[in-house]
Amino acid sequence: MVLEGKGTPPEPQLIFSSIKGIMSYTAGDIMNLSGSLLNDRLKKLFSFEIQLPYLRSANDDLDIEIQDAGWSVVDSVCNVNIAALATNLTLPCSFFLPIKLQERIQTSTDDDAFVDMTERAIESSSEASQNLNIWAFRNNLIYVTPATEAKTVRVSFRRSIISIADESTVAEIRKAKNFLAFRTAALCAEFLGGNKPIADSLNLQAAMHLEKLTSVMVKNQQGNRVRRKPFRISRFTTLVGR
Repeated sequence: MVLEGKGTPPEPQLIFSSIKGIMSYTAGDIMNLSGSLLNDRLKKLFSFEIQLPYLRSANDDLDIEIQDAGWSVVDSVCNVNIAALATNLTLPCSFFLPIKLQERIQTSTDDDAFVDMTERAIESSSEASQNLNIWAFRNNLIYVTPATEAKTVRVSFRRSIISIADESTVAEIRKAKNFLAFRTAALCAEFLGGNKPIADSLNLQAAMHLEKLTSVMVKNQQGNRVRRKPFRISRFTTLVGR
């Protein structure tokens, strides 16, 4: 599936997905641990069904923290169709940051026909030429110089982490299991169990595991393009002592 340069198309098919440092654990493994943290190892009170919305929230928290800190976890590729004279690409919902762009004529099906594009500033008065040639990333959009004929652009990009569908969903991020389990347990303790002191304690542990995770990601992301925002561990620690 490809994206068109106009309108709101569906999510594109990823040509490949390279997950760095993936660990083989599932959402069910995380909820087993969070159940134990809630003193409910057999999940008589906190079943998968009960925990799942809170695990999804914890996973969203993790995704926000990763993106605000300027990190990403997965490199992916998709093909985007762009009409003649169009000047920006329609990106997949999972898009986070661009890595590399290549172009070919839209009627071609030859992967070897893709030609590298150059990233640099684009003048608003840029005239159309046979090829796109230039791209620029600003305001979370990819802009290109206009071409006189329709093109297919291969976009290599970093995307956000996958959503949690059910207990069988495989987690993507190495060393995130403990953070997700403690954060899920904290949310369950506060909003299901009504036990704020236990929730505070669990949130502190979640923050500690998140801090350890960031140190690993700093090393893994050295030399990569980032959105430069400060990491905010206070998102969880400020919950304590309210």
